[in-house]
This record gives sequence, C-alpha cells and structure tokens, in this order.
Amino acid sequence: MKQSHAPPQVLRHELSRTGLLERLATAMDYQVVALVAPSGYGKTTALAQFARTTPYPVAWLSLREDDADPAVFVQSLCAAVASFDFVSPSGLPPSSTLRDLATLLNNLAFSVRLVFDDVQVLGAESGRELSRFIEALTEGHQVLIGSYVDPPLRLARLVARGSALVIGLEELAFSRQESELYLRTRQFQGRPDRAYAHLSGWPVGLALVSSEASLHYQPEHLIADLIETLEPDLSGKLPEAAVMDVWEESLAQQLQLDLPPGWLDTVKRLGLPLAPLGNNRFAPHQLLLQTLLSRLRLVPERFGTLHARMAAVHQEAGDALAALRLHQRAGHFQDALALARELVNRYTERLEMSLVCRTLQDFSPDQLPVEVQLQWAGALLETGQPEAGAALLAQVQAQQDSALLRFYQARLRGSGQNYQAQLDAAEEALRTYPDALSLLRLKAHALLNLEQAEEALQTAQYALARCPVPLGVEEAQCLHLCAQCLYGLGRWQEYQRMLERALDAFTALSMPVRTLYLFNDLADLYRKQGRLPEAHDLLEQAVRTAREENSAALPMLLETLGETLLDMGDLESGMGTLRQALGICDEFGALNLQRRIRLILAEALARTDQVAQAEDQLEQAEPLNSGLRPRAEFVRGLIALVQGDAQAALARFGPLDFQAHHPLALRTVVYRRELQLKLKRVHKLSTAEAAWIQQHPAQHVLRQDAPWVTRTLREVKLQFQPTLTTPRATLHLNTLGQLRARVESRPLQIPFAKAGELLVWLALHGPASREQIVDALWDGSREERHIGYFKVVVRRLRLALSEILPDVINPLPFEAGQYALSSDFSVDLDVTRSFSSTDDEAGRLTQRLSLWQGEFLPGLTSEWIQEERRRIQDEWTVQILHEAAGVQATHPELAQQAYQLILRLDPLQVPAHHALIRLLHGRADAVAASQAYGAYSRMMRREFAEEPRPYPQVVATLD
Repeated sequence: MKQSHAPPQVLRHELSRTGLLERLATAMDYQVVALVAPSGYGKTTALAQFARTTPYPVAWLSLREDDADPAVFVQSLCAAVASFDFVSPSGLPPSSTLRDLATLLNNLAFSVRLVFDDVQVLGAESGRELSRFIEALTEGHQVLIGSYVDPPLRLARLVARGSALVIGLEELAFSRQESELYLRTRQFQGRPDRAYAHLSGWPVGLALVSSEASLHYQPEHLIADLIETLEPDLSGKLPEAAVMDVWEESLAQQLQLDLPPGWLDTVKRLGLPLAPLGNNRFAPHQLLLQTLLSRLRLVPERFGTLHARMAAVHQEAGDALAALRLHQRAGHFQDALALARELVNRYTERLEMSLVCRTLQDFSPDQLPVEVQLQWAGALLETGQPEAGAALLAQVQAQQDSALLRFYQARLRGSGQNYQAQLDAAEEALRTYPDALSLLRLKAHALLNLEQAEEALQTAQYALARCPVPLGVEEAQCLHLCAQCLYGLGRWQEYQRMLERALDAFTALSMPVRTLYLFNDLADLYRKQGRLPEAHDLLEQAVRTAREENSAALPMLLETLGETLLDMGDLESGMGTLRQALGICDEFGALNLQRRIRLILAEALARTDQVAQAEDQLEQAEPLNSGLRPRAEFVRGLIALVQGDAQAALARFGPLDFQAHHPLALRTVVYRRELQLKLKRVHKLSTAEAAWIQQHPAQHVLRQDAPWVTRTLREVKLQFQPTLTTPRATLHLNTLGQLRARVESRPLQIPFAKAGELLVWLALHGPASREQIVDALWDGSREERHIGYFKVVVRRLRLALSEILPDVINPLPFEAGQYALSSDFSVDLDVTRSFSSTDDEAGRLTQRLSLWQGEFLPGLTSEWIQEERRRIQDEWTVQILHEAAGVQATHPELAQQAYQLILRLDPLQVPAHHALIRLLHGRADAVAASQAYGAYSRMMRREFAEEPRPYPQVVATLD
C-alpha cells in the first residue's frame, strides 16, 4: 500500500479505544459506518486504529477542500483504490469512473475497507458521487467515514434499511474510565474526575490539559483558534450565541442576534464542539459557551440586553430557574431577586427543598431578606447539608424569633439521628408556640423514630385536628404523618387507607409534585406486600411526572423502581435504574439518598457475583450516617457469604439496629440463623423464633433470599418455590391458528403481538441473550430503537405473566446474561405436544387433527416464524401421511379427514392425492373418488404441466 494512502501513524500518548474498536469490528454487516462529531473527538484516531488492526485490506483517503469538485474527488478516489497492492496500474486507466472502481472491487475474491476522513469538505455534487459509488459496491465491502457534520450522502436511507451505522459524539467522547486512564498515563497532576467533568470527555481537551504545554495553553485556546478561522463578520458576532443553551436559527432570530444567515451551518462545518439534538438544534459544549461569553462581556450593554431577552424567553416557556440564572449572569440583581423570591415561595409550599437550594445557590445570604434566609436554611437541612444550614440559622436567629426558626433549630438538634435531642427541642419550642403545627409534626416524627409509634400517632392526630384550613397543605402533611405512624405500628391496612387520604388531599391541592412522595410510599407498600406489578406500574407513571416537573422526587422514585425491578428478578434493568438514580442525585444534591442507593446497588452486585464492583459501591457510599451503617453491614455479610466465608458472614449478620417490623430485621435474623445452622452453632430454631419469622408482615421479601437460606425456611415451613408446596402451574400455549395462552381456565392477556412472539420463541428455544432474541424477532436488526422496544416487550410480557401466575416471583427472569421463562411454571406448547407419542395410533392422529386450528402464528412475518411455519408443516405432513396409512383400514373416516387436511395445507402433495383417491375408491364412493381424481388431474396439469396418472393406475398402485 502506498504511504500516501496508509492510515496516519500512531500518535504519541495515543489511547487505545478498545470499546470503540470492538464496536467497529462487530459492525461488519453494515455497508457504511460513519463517525460524526465535532473537531477533537478522535474520529481520525479511532479510524486509524481500526485500519491498523483490521484483517481486511484498507485504503485511506484524507479529503481536502478541492475534493468538493466532483472531478477532483473521482481522481482522489481512483488514487486511493490504486494504492492497493493487488491493483495493477493498468487496471485503472486515467479515464476510470466511479462505476469502474466499484466493478473492479466487486470482482475481487475478498472484501476491502475504504476510509474517507474529513468528509465534511465534500460538496453536494461530490457527495452524490460518493453515494453512487457506495451503492454500486456489493456485499462485503465497507466504507468508513469521519466527518464534523452529517456527510452529504443518502445516509438516512441507508440507516433506514439497516445498511449504515452512525457513531456520534457521545460514543466518541472518552468515558470517565478512559479519561482517568489517559490522564494517569500522561502523569496528569490534577484531579482526573474534575478534568473529565470540565471537558465532558472531549479527547483533544484532555490531551491539552495533560501535556507539557498546559502551563501556556488551555482547551479554551483550541476553541478560540477555531473561531478565528471564521470570516470576520461571523467570528465577531458569534459571541452573541453564548446566551443560548441550545443553538437554533429560529431562536437566534427571535432574540434578534446580529448573526449572518446560515451561521449555524458554517460553525458546524468548522467543527466547533456541538452535540446534535435533532431538528437542526445543537447543544454547544460548555467550553465553547464560556469562551464566547468572555468575549460578549467586553460589550456590557449588548451582554445585558441579550441576557434579558433570553430570560424573557425562558420565563415565557415556564423555565423560571433558567431565567433567574440569566438575570444573575447579566447582573440584573433586582430582577433576579424578585424572581428568586417567587420561586422559593413556590418550591417551599410544594416542599421541593432541593429546588430551593438550587434557586438560591448563587446568592449571598446578606443579599436576601431574612424570611428567604430562613427558607434557605431549612432547605439546606432538608437536603443533607446541616453545617451550612446551621450557619445560616445562626444568622437568622440574630434577627428574629419564630415558630419556623425553632422548628428548623429542633430539626438540626436531631441530626445524626439524635432523636431524643430533637424531641426535647420540639417540646421546649412548643411551650412558646403551643399551636405551631410544624413543631407538633416534628415532635411526632421524633417519637416515631424513637419507636414510640403509639404516642407519635396521638401527637399527629392532635395536629391533624388543629389544622386551620380543611384540605389545606397542613392537613395533607398531617395525614401523611399519621400514615407513617401507622406504618411504624405495623397496621398495614390503616396505613394504606391513611396514605390514600393524604394522596387525595395533595391531589385536591393541585400539588402533583408533592403527590409523587406519596406515590412512592404507596408503591413501596405494594412492593413490601409482594404486589410487584402494581408497584411497577405506579412507579413508572410517577417517574414520568417527575421528569416532566423536574421534581427532586425523581431519584427517590427511581430508587424504589430499581428495587421493584430487582424484586421482580430483572437484575439488569433494576441495576440500570439504580445507576440512573445515582446520576440524578448529583443534580439535586441528594447525598444521603445517593448513599442509600449505593448500598442497594452493592447488594444487587454482590448477588450477581460482582464482588469487586459491590465493594466499590460500598466505598463510594462513605461516610455513612448511623441509619445506613446497619444496611452496609448487611451487604458486607452478603459479600462474605458469596465469597464462601461463613464465619465472616455470621459476624456481619450479628445483632443489627433495625426496627422489628423492618424487612431487613427479618432478613438479618434469617441469615444469622441459617449460618448458625450451617456452622452447627444451633441445631434447631426455637419455637418463638420460628413463630416470629412466620408472622412477620414482610416475610415475602425472603423470596429473593430463598436460595441462600433454605434450611431456615424449611424449619419455619416457608417455601417460596412452587414445586415444594403445590404442583407447578402450567401455561398452555396454542400457536396453531390465533395465538392463545391460558393457565387453567384463565386466559393470558398478551399486551401486543411482539410480546406473544417473544413468549413463543422462548418456549421453543429456551434461554437466550438479548442479542439472540433481537436478532430473531427483528430479522437481524441491530438498531437501537429495536433494542429499546425489546425492553418494553420484556417488561410488558413479564407484567402480564405475573398477573396470571401470582405465585411466581419473576416469570421472565434475566440471569447470567440470558432471558428465559421461569422454571417455576411449566409450558405446554401445542406444536411440541402434537408430535408426542402414544400407543394408540388412531388416538395420536385424532389428537394431532384436533390441535390444528390453522397455520403457525398466522399474520406474523418474522423470518424465524416463516421458517418454523415451514418446518412444522413439513413434519406435520410426514407424520399424518404415515399415521393415516396406518389407520386407513380400521378408521377410514379419520384417514380421509387427515388426507383432506394435508391437501388444504399443501395442494401439491401428490402422495396425499393418491391416498385419498384410493381410500374413496376402496369405500365404493365413486362420486367422491371421481371428484378427488379431478382435483388431482387439474393440479398436475396446472402446477407441473404433466398429465396425471390414469385413474386405474392410481387406485391400483402404491406410492
């Protein structure tokens, strides 16, 4: 290969993109692979690494500006193809066209790879030439493209038909792990996590900050250099775009930005870091915005005017928080303060304390009125920032005294789970403010946490009776508090009713965001009761609302949803949901919740034998408050158990500080007893211990622990495997004719066609990976939308099966990387049953005929179904012909029915025609025999263009 068309040399300090290379290596079925991202995202480096490692011959073409001319582009491509060692100079005369090039490559006995870098320089005409060339290439050859913007090809059509793969900015950016590895390799002296967050994984930026030149140059200089290459008219005006978080032409016009027509296309083609959002909208990298903002500040009047306009746009769209940030950036203090007070009052009433903190984070307390300072202090306490809250409370105390101030001071006294101090402070404040509902509620909370649930309930009911406004916010809060007290007493039915009353109250107040917390409590109750499908549906609805409202309840809802999915046995989705919740905790500053979620995730990882990752989550959860330490100890006990160290596990499962009704209290006792039995520390559970476990209200949670605590469950006669208690339920599947499914007489409501298809596929083929199933059900598609739809299908089918199989904890588990139908129920599938053996040949044939209600899964056209349909029909035909011949003498009517069925399935079955004619002739039914012979004769002449055998010959001979 000629050097000019070889891939670039390895860069100094180049990071091997292992994951990306695997993606490219497994994309061999795509005719085109396009890497599309702004400048500096490593497109050339990734393509070069692929070119150097692929076993296929590679020609590399770095395009230049003059390749926008189609004639020049054709010459460049000819030169690239001519660089292959196996192409002789005479094979490509100067007059060669792109079709000639494609023909030459198509005649090869092997495949090649053609890499086009910097495709953004091609014009529309050159792009059409490249499209024609790609379409002329036959299967096996592959074109790889690097471009700043969508290349000028018919790429959408190729993607739509599954012939092209587009890899964008998100996949090309370094991951957190890649960034840290790269920076460590470069001996970076700063904090890798901060560099990654600052640059969002921008590879060229990370290269610069870790280089020897970092003392003189920063990533902002790269952006500044790119901007300077623009025409002066645009480079001088581009800073005005910094007021937009999302760049789009229509918004720029609405803001009356002084930008020339077509400015967005120009900056895209330049390669500035812009992430595509669809519909010609782009998110600029924060470094780009910062660089442009610093330039816009040099024109203060224009800076202020444009920020005021953008703030008005955000406020009109309902995004007051974004409007506030713009007023603050522009220095419009009075506008910012007025908007902040409005937002703080709104968020405080809605109990959205994380949003209060976000609203005020850029203010100094001295800039705020004392009542807003107090609201901020309370929000800091509520969101796990006690030190900052205490400092602000001290500042407020010097200016006023109020019931609300005393409430927050008492809350502060209870930090670190010092509930007795909190109770004392609340009672002391109540002597000054005896009717303060906030203080009464706090007293009830303290009593509840001190396990004085009965007295807590009395206090909460006393507060409820003194609410001044019927169906007001105070009453709704008191109802919720009463519900929590009932939960603490283990009065589950009363708890649910009170919770539903509180939910109705908040709903009547038009506080949908606040209701999310109650939805979470209700779903958690359903989960603890084992009503997993109901919990799942409720949480999915609540999560959608939380996303729409940007509610701080979102990470908490995702936590409960993740736990529900884990309980349902969907470990992959459950852990994925928990990881999503972790990321959102960062956004809302929910540190304590984040620690709790890490502990749940650590347990799930330990259960799936991912011990190192589980220990990593435990480490990241530190520092833990006293309320979370027992759960961490429980997880460490599980890890020891997974590692086979029973002694260490028993030490971890020692007496833990849980309330008796808490599910973890039950699980801890059961694990401790199991290990004591295993180590022969005890030989049998006491009667009192067994009764306590049997009567515990959360005993269903032991389903997930059943494989680990079998001896203890046997001792207390709790058996969660259906095979140990009652005969397994059987799911009957009829696939011949319309798909029908039932358990006994109860029909399964299949949510949609693809769910039924998945159910039958798993019943026929058994456990399989997601890739295998998607490949079968979507005819080899690897599109992300099909993978996303597959997840929906799995979830909906799992819920449908759970409703009809309530005793099966997860009817469609995902274990060891494979999906399968649970072994806790059996499947009776008609197409496999139809070929079962029996001593009675006539009975076997009768069974087979009665099962046939039509073709296999009619109306569905997936390739695997069509293949299965043909296979079943072929096997059916062979079996029926054989069985009908065996019963023809003793059961002629049954044999006649069988032959007629075969001919309906396949009119070309000559042996069935002959057998039917002979049968009817032998029964002396001359009319029917003559009609059968006529049908046979017409078929032979029409389909085979042959004369049929004469009638005497047919009835006299055997096939």
